[in-house]
Amino acid sequence: MAFRRTSCGTFSCPAGTAPTPMTRSEESEVEVSAAACCRCSASNQVRDRSKEPDELVCVVCPAGRAAKNDECHACTEGYAPEGASECAACPTGEVPNHGRSDCTPCAPGEYADGETCRLCRFPRFLNGNNCIWWHLPMIVLLLLFCSALVFLGHRIAKRRRRRWTESREEE
Repeated sequence: MAFRRTSCGTFSCPAGTAPTPMTRSEESEVEVSAAACCRCSASNQVRDRSKEPDELVCVVCPAGRAAKNDECHACTEGYAPEGASECAACPTGEVPNHGRSDCTPCAPGEYADGETCRLCRFPRFLNGNNCIWWHLPMIVLLLLFCSALVFLGHRIAKRRRRRWTESREEE
């Protein structure tokens, strides 16, 4: 009597896990176990690699890390609370904290510029989370320039009038 060898295709995965997609050739090469034939089914869970190689225990990623390809990856942008399946962007006016587990609001007078809070200094002002250029300095410069043109135009006209008056008196 021949014994049929079990394969991942006939293996029953434990609760909370799902079969790992494999080709027939991959199936024939793996040792049949929960760790080899199954994966964590929840998108925010990964295999606990500290357990025995043939044991499958699913855990959530710690804060600041997100589940991707059955591993917990540190967030390079944004933040991830404990058990997150992906890193998320912080709300407007907030930046990720040091461990990237949460977002922290910027202090008054500061705005979120990517991953850091920056101070908005004169001649700019804070409008929501945008540090925009204040138009008053440009208006003042424009008024000074226009005043200078009027002043010069007035002096030139005065000089011409004086010359015209002098030339009339000579006649």
